[in-house]
Amino acid sequence: LHMKHRNALIIGVNKAREKAASLAAKHAKDRLQRTRDQRLYGTKSRQQLREEAEQAEKDRARPVLPHPKWERELLANCMHNHYEKAVLLIEMARLPRSSEERESLLSQAAAAISEAEAAEDRVQQQINTAPSTARTAVPPPPR
Repeated sequence: LHMKHRNALIIGVNKAREKAASLAAKHAKDRLQRTRDQRLYGTKSRQQLREEAEQAEKDRARPVLPHPKWERELLANCMHNHYEKAVLLIEMARLPRSSEERESLLSQAAAAISEAEAAEDRVQQQINTAPSTARTAVPPPPR
């Protein structure tokens, strides 16, 4: 289960990096085309050169986290399985995040584990409860 979620998060990070790389390639192509078109439109101004340099610097950065939508989808896929949700939250906390985010994810994982234990206790209590032997006019509902 750990490996399943770890791989899903790695896939999400890789998708985010591919998207960022394709966007960087598009920006580089646009910058190159504008440089080639200097004969038609004139030389680039200082502001344009500065903006291009800033854009190139932004394009060098690659995401280290999957898109938040990807993480929400993974959490939604856990549905009512609290143990699976806890494992996913622990795996999400392993990714490079701020300490506040990591602490929040781990506290959510602890809450999911306590919810799962409470659900197990309720099921165990229901199993251990002896059925009533008293006669009733209406049959009891099935368990």
